Amino acid sequence: MKKNGILLIKNEVLAMENSSIQHSFEGIIRQLQLFHDDAIRKLTMLEEENQGLKRNLFALKAEPSNEQSLSLPFVLDLLSEMKLEDSIGLFLQLLFKKIEPEHVLEELAVYLNQQLEKNESFRFDEVMIIFIQVINNLYDVPKRALDEFIKLLKKVFISDYDDLDEMEAYYRTALEAMVSVQQRECKKRIGSFLKAEFDLTASNLINSNHPELITKYMYTLLFHTLENELSTFYKQRVLPEWPFLDANVDKERFYRFLWYGVLQKVDGQLVGESKEALAFLGNFKDPEIELYTVIYDLRNRSKTIKHEDLSNVEKLLAATSFYKLEKQAIGSMLQQEVKTELEIAIVSDIASRPKWSVVDEVLQIKKNTKECPHCDHVRLVIEEVQVNVYQNKAVNGAIVHEVLRCSVCQRVYLNGKDIPKLKKNAGSREVKVNLDPAQYRPEEKKSVISKPAVLPGAGVSFVWPSTAAEETSSPGSSDGLFKEESNLHRLGYRITGLNRIQRWDILVRKVIPRLPLKEIVYTVANNVKIRKRQVGGKHKFAYAISEWEHDLERLKQEYYKSNFVWPQY
Repeated sequence: MKKNGILLIKNEVLAMENSSIQHSFEGIIRQLQLFHDDAIRKLTMLEEENQGLKRNLFALKAEPSNEQSLSLPFVLDLLSEMKLEDSIGLFLQLLFKKIEPEHVLEELAVYLNQQLEKNESFRFDEVMIIFIQVINNLYDVPKRALDEFIKLLKKVFISDYDDLDEMEAYYRTALEAMVSVQQRECKKRIGSFLKAEFDLTASNLINSNHPELITKYMYTLLFHTLENELSTFYKQRVLPEWPFLDANVDKERFYRFLWYGVLQKVDGQLVGESKEALAFLGNFKDPEIELYTVIYDLRNRSKTIKHEDLSNVEKLLAATSFYKLEKQAIGSMLQQEVKTELEIAIVSDIASRPKWSVVDEVLQIKKNTKECPHCDHVRLVIEEVQVNVYQNKAVNGAIVHEVLRCSVCQRVYLNGKDIPKLKKNAGSREVKVNLDPAQYRPEEKKSVISKPAVLPGAGVSFVWPSTAAEETSSPGSSDGLFKEESNLHRLGYRITGLNRIQRWDILVRKVIPRLPLKEIVYTVANNVKIRKRQVGGKHKFAYAISEWEHDLERLKQEYYKSNFVWPQY
């Protein structure tokens, strides 16, 4: 009996425990069911709200209204604030499918102007592409929309930019937009803008010292048939700046600079001013250089022109990397010159050739030398001669070449830019070319960058600036001297894209002869202090700070003379 009682008690305890567990699970199941039902209800509400937003956003009528005018910038700002910039392009594409583009083009141009003025980060390039695409599909563009678009283009080139990369991106987008327009009235307005604002756009583009942007600008002028502006820009802006562009230009851009020079008939001046870029002229297998030898031969009449040269020009031009419009301009010019020379060759008595004198050595002289360096006031004359060529140190024939000759001492000369052509004509053989001893002293054979004899503001004592600065939440501008667009920057001095050698070359050859030393060093020092005062600036701008301080130290060592003691950092 006692054992049965114990079993009964255990069974009752187990029954109670099972009942308690069952109630617990039933409670959990009820809570999960309530959570599930609440989630379904909220999802349904969100879906209905989402459908309502879609209906309100895309079910727009074709007629213009104040509500639509206000909705476009509002939605674009909203997308930006929600960090959905990637959706702006998709939104505009969908919008222009649902609504007449004429009704929102002006608002879109106004929006772009406002964003650029506020200097806020947004999809400027993407919105600009869509804007141009819409314009190209319209026969008539509202005048106010065009007015806002032209205002936008001007604002791109007059705005102050905190970052060079940002400035270059805006310039690139604007230039690409101007050559993407096909709509008649818009293209006409852009041409008028480029003509009216030529000084503004030309100055800003050449001051960028950016070969890609400068070649894009030349193409933009060509695209809008602004021949006078293109000629002025190349001759008065590009050529004077070429010694500074020469160090930064790559092969593709050099070929464009060279051929735009051919179009302006001043390519010889560009080649004569080139140093580092001269290496690209040795790429004889590139169609751009092979074609250049054709025009060189034509203009110097160093070979007889034949009918097959016409087809050869066409093949070489088609193989170049130039744009279609550039090929058309070059092809038109080349074809005309080939045809003219061909006609001359046909009517000329090519059988009667003069007997050339033979020379063994050619002396290299400096550019624009018109008189013999060894004779008093004797002008050099152009003459064709036979120049001996050597192989294995022995004479192995001669080549006919046009040279400059002194009628008194009979010495034969060539400018430096013409030497590569002479060597090319010799092929694998050698010619004797030496620097003229009267013009090239032994110490001049080594290329060095010399200091100007007189510095602006020389002899004026001033305290050398310190670059010491403490981090602050309000960095401001140091000593009120720093400007976003300083005179140094206008003259090409910057950290981005230039190494120490290139920067020093710009300082010595371009900046120091034009600006007082005090202005130069105080501008650089203030750049350093402004960066150091920014929160985290010493780390964020470490590279730029170290480069600026390097330049300051070198300027002090080579140009600064004063009784003042150099301050410690």
